[in-house]
This record gives sequence, structure tokens and C-alpha cells, in this order.
Amino acid sequence: MSIKLDLIRDLPRDKVMARNPTLIGIVLGVRFYECAIHGDEAPLIAVTDTQCGYTDWHDVPKDHELTDMVSA
Repeated sequence: MSIKLDLIRDLPRDKVMARNPTLIGIVLGVRFYECAIHGDEAPLIAVTDTQCGYTDWHDVPKDHELTDMVSA
């Protein structure tokens, strides 16, 4: 399943992953990481096959919350 997320700000996946961020959870195939620089002071970073960026969440969303974030 390929989904398109509405992100606060896109981030370069290679730079994010090079900092070895902590995986917090996976929901509907979307991986959520804690920012390796700002920790829990920053929103979670969402990573899919095609996207990487900050979300509105500081905690891993529930399935229904994530589907609300998916753009049409």
C-alpha cells in the first residue's frame, strides 16, 4: 500500500537515516522515528517508501489518526 502523507516539512531521507534515529513505531507501513538531534522536543519523523518528513505528532498515531493525515 502506497500512501501520500501531509507532512509539516519534507526532509532528505539519506541525511535523516545517517544519524541513526530511534524507531518509535510502525503504523500502516509508515515508520515513525524520533529526531536524532532534537529528541522528543521535535515532532516524530515519518518515513515511507517515497517520503520522509516531520509530522504533527509527538506520539505514534493510531491507525485511524494516520488515515486522517493521508492526502486525497
